[in-house]
Amino acid sequence: MENGRRYHSNEKDAYFMPNDEREADRLTVSHQMHLTLLSGRLHLAPLPDNISYILDIGTGTGDWAIDMAEAFPNAEVIGMDLSVIQPNAVPANVYFEVENAEGEWEYTQEFDHIYIRDLCGAIDDWPALYAQAFKFLKPGGYIEVVEHDEPELPEGGSGRAKDLKETFFAACAASGRPYNTEHLAENIFRDIGFADVESHRFEMPIGGPGLHSEDEKWLAKLGLVTVTDGIEAFVLRPLTRWAGWSVEQVNEIVKNVTEDFMATSDLPSGGYTPM
Repeated sequence: MENGRRYHSNEKDAYFMPNDEREADRLTVSHQMHLTLLSGRLHLAPLPDNISYILDIGTGTGDWAIDMAEAFPNAEVIGMDLSVIQPNAVPANVYFEVENAEGEWEYTQEFDHIYIRDLCGAIDDWPALYAQAFKFLKPGGYIEVVEHDEPELPEGGSGRAKDLKETFFAACAASGRPYNTEHLAENIFRDIGFADVESHRFEMPIGGPGLHSEDEKWLAKLGLVTVTDGIEAFVLRPLTRWAGWSVEQVNEIVKNVTEDFMATSDLPSGGYTPM
């Protein structure tokens, strides 16, 4: 335990996000948010029905891996994570492993699909991770990397969120694991050997009653919950470890910024998070 939150216990593999029940609940909401944003699609890669092996790096609570196992019942799905926070009752074709993705992989099979989602700030060397994924992909296989960029408040929001983001980014940089999306640059993948590299951009709404369809309103609610429940989870360890903040200072700024995001529910368009 650290400042009231539970984290991965191996200091060598220290990850800035907690792995307690509060974070597990948020990850489950986040998974539903992704599904809603993509109209129920689990992936954008054009996977054939007869794939055999799928790898989910940083599987977290395993929601995506479980859904993929159900969508591809003849495939073997492996979820890799530092923490054991996955459920026990899962489809027979899904397996969870406690591994550091940046270590040497020892798989004997090649994968049809390798999936990475929301690992900003978790990886020391992204090109090395991609190179290892390339090595373990079947010819014609796909890697899919999904990240959120920094959330934006609508015009009229206070500057507190902006100040917190800048401090958070500086703290992550000081830790040696910057929090940014530079690893999504297409040239990184091409330099490793990947072909047919594509980028897709979406905007996840955060609050905002002026949205038109019921799906948009539901997505905005999921986005608001995911962001506001995650503010403390994201900033607590970086700010107390690498920015010199006290827990009391973190609690105060988290309270203030959460209020700012909650206030977006009263603005017509709300905020948004690019991904």
